[in-house]
Amino acid sequence: MNATRSYRCLVLFVCVWLIGPASAALAAEGAQRPNFLFIYTDDQRWDALSVVQAEQGDRARFPWFKTPHMDRLATEGIRFRNAFVVNSLCSPSRACFLTGRYNHVNGVANNHTPFPTDNVTYATLLRAA
Repeated sequence: MNATRSYRCLVLFVCVWLIGPASAALAAEGAQRPNFLFIYTDDQRWDALSVVQAEQGDRARFPWFKTPHMDRLATEGIRFRNAFVVNSLCSPSRACFLTGRYNHVNGVANNHTPFPTDNVTYATLLRAA
């Protein structure tokens, strides 16, 4: 992993560490709002987890990877082993994730098109709930 990816992972886990106690406090207060945690890594290969490297054994390409927190999420949560990318570009991929719509519908087909301000995202829907 390069330094940028290591930093992104660190930021992600710090956010999870900070959100966890806050969401527990809301649950204790009897909050009726939905509680979601999306973990979305950028440009991560399917085999960029140490749990996958361990499964690969002698065929592992990156046996030095150490991703204990992500391995724990994979072990204790749901891990999809057969997934495909619809968009290999950052902005179109994120636009699909945010809107739940294909790019020919959400208007972001490349990395240079601004995200339309009238697009409805899951965040705007959750905020309205």
